[in-house]
Amino acid sequence: MQTLGLAGSESRSESRWRTLFWPTIRNAEDVDYVSQQGFWICIIIAGFTVIMSLILGIISVGIWDALFFFLGAFGVRERSQSATLGALLVYLLGTFLLGSQLFSGASIIRLVFLAVLVANVRGNWLANRWSKASGPLQPAERLNETLIDQFSGRLPAILWPKLRYVFFVFLALEILGLGSLIFRQIQ
Repeated sequence: MQTLGLAGSESRSESRWRTLFWPTIRNAEDVDYVSQQGFWICIIIAGFTVIMSLILGIISVGIWDALFFFLGAFGVRERSQSATLGALLVYLLGTFLLGSQLFSGASIIRLVFLAVLVANVRGNWLANRWSKASGPLQPAERLNETLIDQFSGRLPAILWPKLRYVFFVFLALEILGLGSLIFRQIQ
């Protein structure tokens, strides 16, 4: 398997849960795995945001937030530290905004997502530090076999350079909007 390049140079010795909540970075495959994990958590958050906005009847706000996390997923996949931190910050502000509703059933899921976003910030930071220490990072080959592979592997590389400025405008507006709502709630 290793001769054909089908197996990684090192087998993954961590459990799936440890990798999800506290990843380690030892090679380019780990870097790719962490960025792909962050991509999917942002996509899942975008999906849950749309569903919850439809249930609660706040469709315009929900679509705006979902689009933010959708764009952020591309930045996370491309290992943008500012996109990773921005997604975490907006999700954290939204969690603070919930306040007393934080320990309801749906908000437990929110706390799990928050923990995964924190782990992705850490993983992204470790990947950046690892690539600086070990020289230029040769990215792992991204699969292109299925539609899901193309969506999570190829599409972010194509769209992120074009949409990153749109993401940062969304980020600024999200922070201003959530910050003003939190400020009003405090007063």
